[in-house]
Amino acid sequence: MFSLFKIVCPFALLCYSSRIESDQCPLSCECYESKKGSINIACGNIEGSSLSDLSETIHVLTFSNITFDDRVIFGPSLNFIPFNHLVIESCGGSTQATSNRRDRLIADNDTYSDIPDHKSLSITNSRHIFEWKWTSFNFKQILIENSTLFAFHLPILTRKFVSKVIGPNVTSLSLNGCKITSIQSGALSDLGYLRYLEITRNEELSRIPRDALPEQMKQLWYLDLSDNSLEYIELKMFQGMPSLTEVNLSGNKLISLDYEIYRNIWPQLLYFNVKGNQLSCQNLCWSLELGKLHYPFAYEDTVCDLNNGNLTKLFNYGEQQYFCNDDKLIDLIATTTANLRIIA
Repeated sequence: MFSLFKIVCPFALLCYSSRIESDQCPLSCECYESKKGSINIACGNIEGSSLSDLSETIHVLTFSNITFDDRVIFGPSLNFIPFNHLVIESCGGSTQATSNRRDRLIADNDTYSDIPDHKSLSITNSRHIFEWKWTSFNFKQILIENSTLFAFHLPILTRKFVSKVIGPNVTSLSLNGCKITSIQSGALSDLGYLRYLEITRNEELSRIPRDALPEQMKQLWYLDLSDNSLEYIELKMFQGMPSLTEVNLSGNKLISLDYEIYRNIWPQLLYFNVKGNQLSCQNLCWSLELGKLHYPFAYEDTVCDLNNGNLTKLFNYGEQQYFCNDDKLIDLIATTTANLRIIA
């Protein structure tokens, strides 16, 4: 029917164990019992009402390889079916189907009250997510990966999409490989509980406006914006993030790291990855002042351009050294074993 073991659910510690035969197992589904005794159910097509007949909480509920058409695929609602983790893999509507109506994955419910809290949602390799008919699930952790957000709109991450699909109570959000080209101001501004945020692998995403995020992100400790096409980071990007300790900006098109952008978070950073950018060594001198600033993990592997076409690795101690004096490099001589440092 479909490959269960290819389903990715990073939050649920998904592990299907022995398959079980049960009269309570819905049609077109396979039921599994994990080693801890919890029940996992994987379905290729299901009426939501039949799931509601189950007497125990489903640990992982999976829907896979479903192409929506004019039929109601999942029945009236999944609102009050007891489950912890929802996995949707390779699902979505054809362009023709979504032009006729909304894909009715889940029945509408416009409020976030009286809905059971669910732990995680994982959507992978799926299509036209915004066109699905959503309810308010109160998911705490959400992963959307290698999926398209819209059928008939530009791939812009909007506040409307976030409100409809994600909801305000999420603490961990990953949007990876979703072909996002831009992010609307205010798009994520209601997600004040975020602790973990990934927006990665969007080849046409060149900037992320600070006002797309909440003004205060007091609980955010991890921010991954890697493998986009970011050309610069806004001056106030990291303001209002007192708990931020890990930042990944690798694989972008950055050419400089302005100290004014990073100075508020630099002393608290434990991990800072800027590999795979087009950084100029001249713009990194501030970060190499010995005795005053620490070096987060991964930063020592940064490669920069000596402004003459030659690259060097920071802290790659070789026979020849080059020195920063204020914001200028002295002795720009070709080498691949240069060590940059501040001198008094």
